[in-house]
Amino acid sequence: MAKETITINGKVYKAKEVSFNFTCQLGLKGLAILDYGSPAKTFPIVREYIAFCMGADAEYAGMEIDKHCNAGGNFNELIDIVSEKMSESGFFRSLNQGNEEETAETPATNTEEEQTEVKKTKKKAEVTE
Repeated sequence: MAKETITINGKVYKAKEVSFNFTCQLGLKGLAILDYGSPAKTFPIVREYIAFCMGADAEYAGMEIDKHCNAGGNFNELIDIVSEKMSESGFFRSLNQGNEEETAETPATNTEEEQTEVKKTKKKAEVTE
């Protein structure tokens, strides 16, 4: 079970669920929740999640995370909380499941180019339905 609170610089915040609204917030900032775990996206997603929990903007959350880490706080604990909240999220699990099903439908023997073409064809089919 994930932690229910996040403590940063002596302040305690409720660790919120990774919800549809949070996922949309990320999208508006050019981040995709399914990119979590990629080196270039994990830190910005953690910062956005902390901002979401604080009820603050990302810039403020980033400054607080800096202070937290500079004072000896552990950034990996913040990553762990986000990871746990994502694994508990029904919305995130459904997104991930859909992604896994799409991957399973695409034969592994196809080249990347062929897989991209299959996905384009599926999207065109969905649009015309």
